[in-house]
Amino acid sequence: VTPRMPSSECVRSPMRAPFRGTLLALLATRVAAFSALPEAPEPSLLDEAEWRLVKKAAPWTRRAGLQVVEINEKFVLMGGRTARAPSTPVPIPGDSQVWSDVWESADDGVTWTQIAENGGSHWAPRAYFKCIVLGDRAYVMGGQNYKVVAAPGAGMQGGGG
Repeated sequence: VTPRMPSSECVRSPMRAPFRGTLLALLATRVAAFSALPEAPEPSLLDEAEWRLVKKAAPWTRRAGLQVVEINEKFVLMGGRTARAPSTPVPIPGDSQVWSDVWESADDGVTWTQIAENGGSHWAPRAYFKCIVLGDRAYVMGGQNYKVVAAPGAGMQGGGG
């Protein structure tokens, strides 16, 4: 994916690879699919891929720390975080909206359907987690929830206590 590609676009290369001839790369809401890569792709091969736009804008909110896996010949995208605008008067480092929504695509990223809403009972919102697939099941583990907790005495005048 070139740095000049606008955010929230989906692109695909005409080459072949693991998932029905397509490999999906996600950067925030940038979705790109490429193929014809060996089992362990070398960075130089990614630089040489020819990309084709397949979706102008992704339906989910821009985010980092998400996971995408393949289950039953579908891409499944889940979780992640979106940084909030700095608060005033004192910004909180890492303050983020954290997601637990789940989206799937059966057509190499051209269309996406939300299959679980954010905050549902399936799992707590998280980013930078691990998701593994065994058979037709995905297992979500670990990650960060980005809950901001004030330090004792924070914001108190005169040394507080």
